[in-house]
Amino acid sequence: FFSAPVAAHPADRADGRGVFCSECAAAAVAAGAGAEPADLALAGPARANKKGMNQTLRIDTSAQAVEAFSTLRFEAQEVFSGAFVRSNNSLIAVEEIFRGTLTEVVAQPREVLRAALKFNAAKFLVAHNHVSGELVPSESDARFTVRLQWAAQVVGLEFLDHLIIGDSRYVSFADEGWLSKLPEMLKHE
Repeated sequence: FFSAPVAAHPADRADGRGVFCSECAAAAVAAGAGAEPADLALAGPARANKKGMNQTLRIDTSAQAVEAFSTLRFEAQEVFSGAFVRSNNSLIAVEEIFRGTLTEVVAQPREVLRAALKFNAAKFLVAHNHVSGELVPSESDARFTVRLQWAAQVVGLEFLDHLIIGDSRYVSFADEGWLSKLPEMLKHE
């Protein structure tokens, strides 16, 4: 679903679902990022830029995307976040957009698009956690994703993926082929 090929990552699995990579988080802490692994996805890009390094984090696969959202797996309630990228898939920012309850989060496409436009992103992806660890999308997850796809297209943004994150696993709407199938599936209900 992303344009640039990348080398295999230790968290990648043959079935397209990844696991959270503690090796990457530990390496970043050892390199002086100065944060706990759970903080790295949100703080890493800003720290690297503040130190004057020319490292730009890229999101080219769902496994890399889930690393950007790794803090979601530690949340005690459902949280909906967005990752905003440039046209070359380099990460601009990851931002929490909505915070819900133990069992649901109510998100609105306009707030996601507002954040994407605020960061001047060309592309974006979203993720939310399921506190239960269950990775099956709800009907409201599917309907929201279709609405977000449509809204992004209207304003000229590329919507890359919607991830659902559990304890140590995730599911990618793009990897599963749902982004192209959902609009038609929901029309027939």
